[in-house]
Formats: sequence, C-alpha cells, structure tokens
Amino acid sequence: MAVTFIDGASESVTLNAQQGSNTFYVGQTDPATPIVINGNGGDDEFVIWQDQYLFPGPVTFNGGGGTDTATVNLSPYSEFYPGMPFTLSTSSITSPAFGGLTYSGVEAIALFGGAMADTFTVNGMTASLSIDALGGADTVLLANGTLDTITSSVSVDGGTESDAITLRDQSHAGNDTYTYTR
Repeated sequence: MAVTFIDGASESVTLNAQQGSNTFYVGQTDPATPIVINGNGGDDEFVIWQDQYLFPGPVTFNGGGGTDTATVNLSPYSEFYPGMPFTLSTSSITSPAFGGLTYSGVEAIALFGGAMADTFTVNGMTASLSIDALGGADTVLLANGTLDTITSSVSVDGGTESDAITLRDQSHAGNDTYTYTR
C-alpha cells in the first residue's frame, strides 16, 4: 500500500495501516494539522518531503514490527530557511523548518539538510542514522556529554564544503574506543 498525504484542510489525520510493507509520503500539509501513522507489521517506509511553499505539520510515525525506515528531506526548503538547525533524540527530530517528527519502532533514519550551513545536534539515537548535509559548512554535534545515548551507527555526508563533527563525550568516565572512517 502506498499513501500520499497532501492536505491542508483536515484538523487531524490518523492512519492505521495494514500488515505488510507500506510506504507513506507526507508533504504540503497545514502546519497545524497533526498526522499519526501506525505502520503495524511489515517493512514500512515513511518519508517527509518539503515543498518549497508548504511544510509538513507535526507527524508521529509508529513503525510497529518489521524493519521500518524514516526519511526527512527538507532540502527544497533550504532557500527559504538557510542554515536549518535540527535536533535529534531517540524518539524525535525537531527543527523550526517543519512541524517535527516523533517516532517509535524505527530501525533506520535518513535526514537531508539544505544547501546552506546546517547544524545537526544528535542528543541520542537508537536507529541507524544517515545525515546528508548537502552543501554549506555544516556542523554535526554527537551526544550531549556522553556518547552512551547513541547506540547505533551514524554516517555523515557533509558535501563539498568544510564541515565539523564534534563528539561530546566529556561526561563519561569510562574507557571508550571510537571509530572514525573517512
């Protein structure tokens, strides 16, 4: 099943999907319209994309069983919101550029920034995370004092500009091994 939400007239939308692999696209919604998607079983794919004029309101995606992925792509919006800040946790992605994503039962997340200098603050993560910062001199801040809050792999593609990645593990007292590959 494939479902595309392009709606600006509803007060709220809740979708309880069937078992099996489903794909959900959310874009161009009224910023005040909350959307809840329950993927249930199967390998579900969830995508928020950005139209250059309208941006998605708050979205909740509950993946359920299976291997579920969530993609947030706000790159078309970057000319209207240069230098987008993103804050990621084990259950949400927030940014002033869209209404935010709250998630559970998601095994992989892909986040696309914009053409300008974006900031990605990853305070915690249990899903595999891929950040494509695109253009601009971007900043990626990993953890907020201890890397123990990030239990998954994190990959960053900074694009062609000079980017900075900072590991913030200063509050952790144990002996750790970090692996950095370029």
